[in-house]
Amino acid sequence: MELFYQACEIIATGAEIIMLLYFNSKLLECRYQGWKNRIFQVSSFLVIFGYMLLSEKIFSIYDPVSDIIVLLLYIFYALLSTKSAKIYQIVFPTICIIAIMTINVIVHIVISSVFELQSQQLIAEQSNLRVATLFITKFLFFLLMQILLNQIHLKKARFHKKEFLSIFVVFFISAILTLYAAQLQYDSDQTSVKQFVIVFFIGIVLINICVFSLFSLLAEKNQKELQYTILQAQFEEQKKTYDSLYTVYHNLQILQHDMKNELLCVQKNILDGNDEKAIAMLEQITREKISNFRSYVKTGNDLIDMVLNIKLNYAKEKGIVISCFIDTDFSGFDADDLVNLLANALDNAIEASVQQKEKREIAISIKGKRNYLWIEIRNMISDSVLRKNAELFTTKSNRKYHGFGTESIRNIVGKYDGGTEYYEKDGWFVLDIMMQKAV
Repeated sequence: MELFYQACEIIATGAEIIMLLYFNSKLLECRYQGWKNRIFQVSSFLVIFGYMLLSEKIFSIYDPVSDIIVLLLYIFYALLSTKSAKIYQIVFPTICIIAIMTINVIVHIVISSVFELQSQQLIAEQSNLRVATLFITKFLFFLLMQILLNQIHLKKARFHKKEFLSIFVVFFISAILTLYAAQLQYDSDQTSVKQFVIVFFIGIVLINICVFSLFSLLAEKNQKELQYTILQAQFEEQKKTYDSLYTVYHNLQILQHDMKNELLCVQKNILDGNDEKAIAMLEQITREKISNFRSYVKTGNDLIDMVLNIKLNYAKEKGIVISCFIDTDFSGFDADDLVNLLANALDNAIEASVQQKEKREIAISIKGKRNYLWIEIRNMISDSVLRKNAELFTTKSNRKYHGFGTESIRNIVGKYDGGTEYYEKDGWFVLDIMMQKAV
């Protein structure tokens, strides 16, 4: 029978680990797919289960220090294998540990009171009651996690460093206090201690629910502030675009005035028989006036043409080689959205290219594919960008006012049920965008 009871302990522990890994990956979204995800899941299970087996946690008297190490392993797993915000990767495994410990303690108190047993007996002695307790606690935990999965829908969270640290400290300290309160309950069978532990656990759960609600509100507030900042950045980008348009228009007026006078001089030279001088003047006009601003694209949308040509002429001034292919009419998209998207994407490509000592080149491809608009903007790189900066955070010193171009692009693309992808291939940094046309 001893082997049977040990097998039940091992099965219950393995089931708990599988549930924790499953619920963490389900709620926080797996970073990997297919066989990579399966390998990571199995490896994580073996590491956590192996630690619990080697530390004799499965068969030993309850030890809170061992559970703290297990909690850290779950957090480490979430950070490595999931792609949600880091605050969720830390908080949710902590909530899971608090939940399962609360269930364990309450079930143990109830069963030990009903059957008039000491708490240590229920843990240490191998019996049918111990087996029943194990599977009752795991089943209740499974039900609770299923409810949480159905009720909790994680949103994008953005916190300042102090907010992040405060939230982490509250949940982590709550977990540690919960584990040590459990030890207090198992070490003492006094009724007053059990009552205190129950009240303590209820208090911890309520406090964590309140803190989780507050930090959700804080995340929503910070997200609204971010949206406001992005809108400000988009407004500034639009202002820059329209200022550029005014500058181009003003320069064209000057060019028109100068050309009129210079062409009169050319005409006079021709009438006077000074053909060589007239030809020299025409060559000078072509070289110095007409060639200054090149029209790279003509899509039929004046606003988009203006933005693309201004950005591409600016790139040309910076010594960047430009190639541009456009095969679509941009119907089904708001022109202002496309202006903001293209302006931000080209600004990023030009800024990255300017920092290159060599290989300054940008390639633009915009096509219509069925009901979608596909935009690909590539710029040549000498070193990997994503290896050093996978999240594409701004490298400028004042991050409060910079680094919203990428976020702005994602917001605009999301408006059209599209997606963005950044990757590197054959010495190119590539921004790939797909957006669905509005019906």
